Amino acid sequence: MRPSRPRDRHRSIAVAAIFLIAALGLSTPPAIAQDDEIRYLAYLAAREDTASIAGPLSGEIIQDDQFSVTAGAGITTKDFSTTATFTNPANETGTPWDVGFTFHQTAGAAQQIAFDSDGFWYYTPVPVGTLQSGVVPAFAATPGGTNTINLIVDGDSALFGINGELVTRIVLPPAVASDVLIGSGYFSTTSVTGRTIAYADFEVWPLPNVPETEATATPEPAVVAAETPAISAADTELFNAILATQAEVTPLAGPFNANLTEEEGRIGLSWANVDLRDFHARAVFGVPEPASDVPWSVGFMFRIGPQGSVRVAVDSLGNWFASAGSGGPAAAGQGTGIITEAGGANTIDLIVANERAVLGVNEELVATIDLATETGAADIAAGAGFYSDQTLPDRVTPFREFVVLPFDPDAVSATVDAGTTVTAAVAAEAFAEYAAESAQVAPFAGPFAGRLVEATPGAVPLAAARVSLADFAAVATFINPNDVATKLWDAGFEFRADSAVTNRIVVGSTGEVFALIPGQSPQIVGTATAYDPAPGARNQFQLFVRGDIALFGVNGDYVAAIALPAAPFASDVQVGTGFFAEDFVPDRVTAYEGFSIWQML
Repeated sequence: MRPSRPRDRHRSIAVAAIFLIAALGLSTPPAIAQDDEIRYLAYLAAREDTASIAGPLSGEIIQDDQFSVTAGAGITTKDFSTTATFTNPANETGTPWDVGFTFHQTAGAAQQIAFDSDGFWYYTPVPVGTLQSGVVPAFAATPGGTNTINLIVDGDSALFGINGELVTRIVLPPAVASDVLIGSGYFSTTSVTGRTIAYADFEVWPLPNVPETEATATPEPAVVAAETPAISAADTELFNAILATQAEVTPLAGPFNANLTEEEGRIGLSWANVDLRDFHARAVFGVPEPASDVPWSVGFMFRIGPQGSVRVAVDSLGNWFASAGSGGPAAAGQGTGIITEAGGANTIDLIVANERAVLGVNEELVATIDLATETGAADIAAGAGFYSDQTLPDRVTPFREFVVLPFDPDAVSATVDAGTTVTAAVAAEAFAEYAAESAQVAPFAGPFAGRLVEATPGAVPLAAARVSLADFAAVATFINPNDVATKLWDAGFEFRADSAVTNRIVVGSTGEVFALIPGQSPQIVGTATAYDPAPGARNQFQLFVRGDIALFGVNGDYVAAIALPAAPFASDVQVGTGFFAEDFVPDRVTAYEGFSIWQML
């Protein structure tokens, strides 16, 4: 067992046209088809007549909150079938746990598939970050419970299952031979140092010959969830402000009142007779009748693209979904707070602008959803019975006050200071103003220069400014090491840090900018196009932190605004390197100069 790669650096978009809420843009994985299920079961059955090439192995994984921790099978292979049974941690800590597989591993990359105790699975290749995720249909979540996970890797395809049930099929990049490993702590939010997760029956088989089967689509779409960020107080405040503003806007269509009757294989729809790409739709949906154990779903259909109309819906189980055409959900989440009691009603708001949809339920912000760029204007409908497993023929859902309102996609963007809402362009303008002001004023501390030496795996070399500030401007120039053309490297700032909370903004050697924010997995918040990746090149990083927002840029160019959900507090500000374990190179030296701090009042 050994420390392995850092947690996933989730890709997110920090500044959107509607408002600045970090969100993960995911590609749509293939829906589970009957041929996938048949092949998956055939591979499992073939193990009975095939000698394994490793295992069965058993042991314990002891988590480390600085790394994911893995245990290998001690083999080298491209294609394989593997299984392992994990025992859930016995003690509840309040921190979720995860377990999974790592494979096709090289010095700078690896494939990772895992699931967590919140009931989601993730495909998280290193160093790219999470590309796909979804809901786990059934698993044992209780302390001390066990879950058996299976993975079949055949060339560029992986079948992943939990407790004998196929969960998803994943398209992989070209295979490379490596060890097959089990692991835990793939995310910073699912790791507690010293927490033990026992495993047993970890075994690997070569792939047998399994006959091809005829592909037939499943009538019930696989649920695939885009991982969405936590909703902050600032997000909620801004959403409420939008609703208040929209309440004064004259509808383009409606209000309409009608009933939606469910039919097998058909969504019940009522159209607004408009042709819009950006809009705000709102309707009050009654709880359908008759009452049944079959879940129900309500929502909206809008826009048109190559896969068909876009749908966003919520169901009676407390989930939300986004999909296109007849395919399975491309994004999903939980926690809608939907009312299900007979006679009740739910107000659904959907705001669509540019490539983003914002979903509210009962005037509470639920999710922001990335939309495909190739979708165009279309009519908008209120609907019921969006998925075949949530349809009951002749069930009736009443709705009222269905309206479609105009919405300006550039009207509101982000909260930069308390009580100030701005567009992304204004955030960039604020960055430029801060940069100009700091260039004309003597710094509060610095300028400092020095060397950062990567000495100990898992330890980030830092240099402090010896200040104690919550709001500040920081500038530092980092000199690229000589090996950045062949090895990964990173550098950046640490601020508002104590024993419980640490905020970091980091630039990788490819120019990607990462935010390491408390309570969130690492996120790519932008790419610094002005960054010079050449060995020995100098790059100036600029960070302006005020209230709950950080503005960041490289070489004078604005890159991103990052929301800071933790309450502001004063601490030192430090420069560092080697923030990610995969970027560590023993004894490598990174020089910095011009490290200066200004106090922001």
